[in-house]
Amino acid sequence: DVSEGTFIYQSMSGGESIAFEGVVRFVPGTIEKPQGSTFDVVVLGAWHGRGKRTGVYGAFLLAIYDERSESYQSISKIGTGFREEQLESIAAKLATHVISQPRPYYAYGETLTPDVWFEPAVVWEVKAADLSVSPVHKAGLGLVDRNKGISIRFPRLVRERDDKRPEQATSAAQVADMYRRQALTMNQAEVDGEKKNGKGGGGGDGGGANDDDDYY
Repeated sequence: DVSEGTFIYQSMSGGESIAFEGVVRFVPGTIEKPQGSTFDVVVLGAWHGRGKRTGVYGAFLLAIYDERSESYQSISKIGTGFREEQLESIAAKLATHVISQPRPYYAYGETLTPDVWFEPAVVWEVKAADLSVSPVHKAGLGLVDRNKGISIRFPRLVRERDDKRPEQATSAAQVADMYRRQALTMNQAEVDGEKKNGKGGGGGDGGGANDDDDYY
């Protein structure tokens, strides 16, 4: 059976519940991860557009909020799925938040240097395919891997969240918890698949691939 809508799971660390939207497929003996979780992210920077996007921004640097360090940690770069008029509106809104250099409490990879930086002000809700350990992004740095952060892959803008302050964005702890839960479900699916095929042994390392993926 397939159920579609909004689902809530309890944080593995015993914290607050986290809601996500998507499709969950229930198959006896297996659990599949949600197809498309949503995240509230802060727009920290942007790259100038080229070609048809000249005059507007072509891509944006997204971040989540880490309550422990009171910092904004990059989680992805988004640049697809925008309408032309949408990019014009976004550029106009972000114009009032431009700053000359990143704040000291911004955490991002050295290879991620936007053309323009913004103060933490604009919050977006984005939908992503899955989560991956990343050597580039800094979200949840040290929470699932000592030297790497977590990224979301193939994000798409769902809506602007004018009702949320930047500090109310998805937290680093929530992102790490969602990654762990994804890893558990993937390992379980692998074990179930081996049992079905008559093979023994344990699962793999779980989670998304360790992508050098600061892309879309």
